[in-house]
Amino acid sequence: MAIEFKVKDLLRKRPFTKISPQCNFSPDLISGSDLDSLSYNDEKPLYNIVTQADFLRELDPNGHLIYNREFYPDKIKEVEIDVASSDGTTTEKKTVHTIQKMIRVSFALQQMIKIQQLIHLCGNDLHHELNSNSKDSEDSNKFFDIFKKGWYNKHVDTAFFKFCDSIKSTGDGAIALYMSNGKVHLRNYSYLDGDCLYYQVNPLTDEPMYFVRTFSDVDENGEIVTKYAQVYDSQNIYLLKQDERGLGGLISKFKGTLGLDGYSLISSVPHGFNELPVIYYRSRMGACWSPVQDNIDMYELGFSHLCQNNLAFAFPILVMKGDDIAVQGDSIDGAVKGFIMGSDANVDYLKAPESPESFKLEMETMLKNIFRGSNCVEPPEMKSGDTPTGTVKLIFFPCLQKAMYDASLLQDSITRLNRLFKYGISIEEECLTQMANLDILSWVIPYIPQNDQERINNLVQEVGAGIKSKQTASEQTGDGAYDEWKRIIAEQKEAQQSDMLTTLVKQQQQAVKTANSNADTAIKQQQNNGNKTPNSNGK
Repeated sequence: MAIEFKVKDLLRKRPFTKISPQCNFSPDLISGSDLDSLSYNDEKPLYNIVTQADFLRELDPNGHLIYNREFYPDKIKEVEIDVASSDGTTTEKKTVHTIQKMIRVSFALQQMIKIQQLIHLCGNDLHHELNSNSKDSEDSNKFFDIFKKGWYNKHVDTAFFKFCDSIKSTGDGAIALYMSNGKVHLRNYSYLDGDCLYYQVNPLTDEPMYFVRTFSDVDENGEIVTKYAQVYDSQNIYLLKQDERGLGGLISKFKGTLGLDGYSLISSVPHGFNELPVIYYRSRMGACWSPVQDNIDMYELGFSHLCQNNLAFAFPILVMKGDDIAVQGDSIDGAVKGFIMGSDANVDYLKAPESPESFKLEMETMLKNIFRGSNCVEPPEMKSGDTPTGTVKLIFFPCLQKAMYDASLLQDSITRLNRLFKYGISIEEECLTQMANLDILSWVIPYIPQNDQERINNLVQEVGAGIKSKQTASEQTGDGAYDEWKRIIAEQKEAQQSDMLTTLVKQQQQAVKTANSNADTAIKQQQNNGNKTPNSNGK
């Protein structure tokens, strides 16, 4: 099968960057006449490249910059030692250099920022709603239930969570859909799992054209054995292999000069969709903590200096003043047990200097700015008892702002995920035409901690006031299944049927009682008529 693309042409990706404070224009003064020849847009910013490997190092506390000895070097100390002469009769002083390892402290602040942002964005499942034009149709509700059931059973919300986790951690992420044996499947791709992602769009129409995932097999020593490229287009999924060892590698390189890219096709299968079935998103800022990464580095550096200073004064230093001081110690461990001093002698411990208030203020302010700059909050100390929802929302308002901002940026990806999954589940459930006419809206409802009892009471009041339907209130509780409202209606119908049956039974029982009572009355009347004595007239 002929391939219409070259793999090397698809392996193009704009690097993640961090803007530099340097500028590319001369700061020298110029004359007023020269201003006319300058354009406001002539100056372009300068950037420093940041890789996704850098994001992984920042995410793991073991990879932080504080452990880089170029950033925070160990101290080199000169120490004099006694060295015996060659004949062993004398000793002499010799200066040697020793390395004093510095205390290094790292914090998992990046993980705290990521998890907090992720939970507020994805803490609630994606909300789905029928467009108002099709809500009243019984068939629309039927196929809407099929969509929601499939979404629930295929764990699409979990795939979306992993998608957002990858974006927050490494700057990009992808969800791929494909059909296999008539069933729709989803798969996440992320640099967290060793995948490098490439997404190519039509430069004129901005329509997606290709998605490429590159990955490698490694041996038991962690050495790369084989590199692969998995390519998605509008029809198929291709798996290609790049040879890199031995004769195969030479042949592959030679083929590359002839335009074959050095990749050989292993397999090609149709994915079953009528468009590129991949949702890809790339964050412009990189990792979610990137705006405060420099602050985190400086915070860990300052805290490490503080720990190093505390270590220097961890053990008390004995200060002895005056003459005629004799130290009495334990014969076993040498611990000081007492002193014999003259009248003018004095023994005391050297007190460690306390950290100045300015240093404490600096560290506290830096930590607050780290959370503020990432739209997160420090875990609050909650008092006993239920906290009103309004107070909780006020505490976590920065997190809510960030979640609302991210939700707006991700809405196009959510809409695309909705469309692709609706097509896939319609193929699986054999209702393509009916599902195609179904207008389903999906969006994020940011999560915010709140008082559950107060939330339920508010929903009850809104339903009672007539400003919210029971179905909407049921969906917004967040505690039910995907078809909770359908279950409620079914329970109500069952209860009504049970009530009707009970009423019917009671009516039947009452009818039997009435009939029996009428029969008893008739019998008694007959008996009374038969027991009457005739008079003289024969009556």
